[in-house]
Amino acid sequence: MLGIFNNRKVISADLTKQILHNRVSPLLAEAGLRWNGSYLWFGDSKNGIRKVVRYSLLKGASATLEWGVCLDFVPKISSSTIRWSRTEKSVEFHLFESPIRFDDSEMYKDYELVTHFGKSKFEKSLNKHLAIRKEIFKWFQNADSVDGLIGIAKNQIGQIENYGVHSPNPKFVLAFLLAKTNKLKESLELMDSLNLSASLKPKIIKLLEN
Repeated sequence: MLGIFNNRKVISADLTKQILHNRVSPLLAEAGLRWNGSYLWFGDSKNGIRKVVRYSLLKGASATLEWGVCLDFVPKISSSTIRWSRTEKSVEFHLFESPIRFDDSEMYKDYELVTHFGKSKFEKSLNKHLAIRKEIFKWFQNADSVDGLIGIAKNQIGQIENYGVHSPNPKFVLAFLLAKTNKLKESLELMDSLNLSASLKPKIIKLLEN
């Protein structure tokens, strides 16, 4: 009976991080990623591209792994402020993927969420969830270059029901990727389609042109 009640208790954050480090860190080290001591793993920035994996906590004491890239040359907008993610302390997603879908897609349907109800259930569900690493590594292979990221961004824009809630918007990221490959006209047209504030838009355009 005691075991049943223990499985209803949400495990602590400290124990969660300890188990994640023991189980997840060795696997992600194969892709050159290291643990930040919390819920994030990332690699070195190579040509302005840094691979990132995040353990994302969800409602209902559940969680999932998400993966993507942090880009040195793409800013993030906070209110009317432009900021950059160029250090290990400021690592965050620009383009990313999640098994959570908002349409009827069969993609990732075989991957269950991780439950935090009880240590035993947490470990079992985590072990099952880690099968998703093959999807993570496959995605990273296409994210090694600006051209590869352009393809990923265009694919996400084509599935707006799943990626329209991402921040930054994939269109915003694609505009900077296109500018990086000297496709400035296409980049500016794309940025013009976004609803940027009148005060912020000239600053973003200047960044694209530079």
